[in-house]
Amino acid sequence: MATVLYPRQILVAAMAGWITRQQDAVVDYLREENRVLKEQLGRGRCEWRLASTPPTITVSGITKGSIIA
Repeated sequence: MATVLYPRQILVAAMAGWITRQQDAVVDYLREENRVLKEQLGRGRCEWRLASTPPTITVSGITKGSIIA
């Protein structure tokens, strides 16, 4: 029995292929960018620091900086 392909199925398959190629291009770009950045960094150590301190709990039980609705 022959399988019938509807135009909608062909369109979805074509779009899925296009999206996959776009995602592959982005992944390739990011991998290359990471390789270049690692090369520039050399054997140095990368330290990650938080921009702000984590929230602390006050005496009243409300988290500092939280919004009360």
